Amino acid sequence: MIFASPRTCVALLSLPISIAFTPHRTQLPMASAPTWLSEPFCLPLSKSGPPPYCVWTSRDFRNGRGISIIATPEAANTLASSKWFMNAHLIANTSPSHSQPPGYQVTPLPRRGLGLIANSTYKRGDLLMQEAPLVLSSLSLENSHLGEREQGRLYRTATSRLPVASRKRVMGLHGHPDTTSVHDRFKANAFNVFDFAALFPAVARMNHDCRPNAAFYFDKHTFTQKIKAVRDIGPGEEITISCTSVPSTLAGRRKTDMSDVLTSIRWTDLSHYLPSAERSRRMHHHWGFTCTCHLCSSSTSQIAASDARLHRIRELEVLIYHAHSQPLASGTENTTDSTLLAEELFNLYKEERLDGALARPYDSLVAAWQNRGEGGRERARAYAEAGVKAARLWPGPRSAEGARMQSVLGV
Repeated sequence: MIFASPRTCVALLSLPISIAFTPHRTQLPMASAPTWLSEPFCLPLSKSGPPPYCVWTSRDFRNGRGISIIATPEAANTLASSKWFMNAHLIANTSPSHSQPPGYQVTPLPRRGLGLIANSTYKRGDLLMQEAPLVLSSLSLENSHLGEREQGRLYRTATSRLPVASRKRVMGLHGHPDTTSVHDRFKANAFNVFDFAALFPAVARMNHDCRPNAAFYFDKHTFTQKIKAVRDIGPGEEITISCTSVPSTLAGRRKTDMSDVLTSIRWTDLSHYLPSAERSRRMHHHWGFTCTCHLCSSSTSQIAASDARLHRIRELEVLIYHAHSQPLASGTENTTDSTLLAEELFNLYKEERLDGALARPYDSLVAAWQNRGEGGRERARAYAEAGVKAARLWPGPRSAEGARMQSVLGV
């Protein structure tokens, strides 16, 4: 897989942690493990000026799998002190029992490099893989006071300090544009997790597809990237994910027209909102490959029809947002009936085979039927039940979408 930071795929979760910090302290928490190598490697070496970026490594994290963190002392201390990180230290890096031995194998594929091929049958919702990160790097590093050469030293140190087996996993990944660079290996395969870019070598073996059969999200409670099937997958079929970072829910961001929606997508993102030509341009520019998935290999007329549906999806999500966000006078009900808009949105998601993102239109359907008051509650609950199941695939059961729909069910 070839993803990158700041060109990373996004796991839409945040880490609500705030702890006391002593500036420039370079020792991470030692209580209850993991055990950190005694001396972090820091750049710049000067004790004055902005806080340094350092490498902290624990070789016993996750039962000897190890982990390296590249960050300022403040950011690293906040992460390493979190209860999720400390609890994850003692958890083995496990996959589903039916994947022992794995229900997939790494296989050379024509014009696609290496990929994961299923040798078992998976049903929609099955957990295919979960993996803890080997390297975490603060997203702020890319735009810091450190130059490319200094950043490269940090990545080389972070990798070299890992246990041998884990170091081999990192070095076995493909780099872009420099295939020999540790830094480019990281940039070409990392995913966004909180305020960090994270490297999951096994997950990185999955190739991109604009309409994949699997989806990912980061579960902070197990500190793992989880991959789940969004469609049934048969033996011999390639397991794919998509670097389509869906923009955050429009709530809190008043989008007035389509240009606002497109502008909100960072030009380094690869969103399913983007038309085919723009997706292709970004993939080639940032990750050095031309997508040959079923959608990108379709006829010109089929691609044009897909682009039209994607434009309508953007349009509908803005209309629905405004329908649900208009301020109401006390004691009044929202008389705007957005159920038809939400149903059209859901049908377009299905037609576009956006199977991993169905929690989004389900969330809209629930809100639309709730707006009808007492007469819409039964339908809202039915959609919420289906939506909660969809959110377990992406963006995760504890996501904002999942939580809203669970509240409708009284969960």
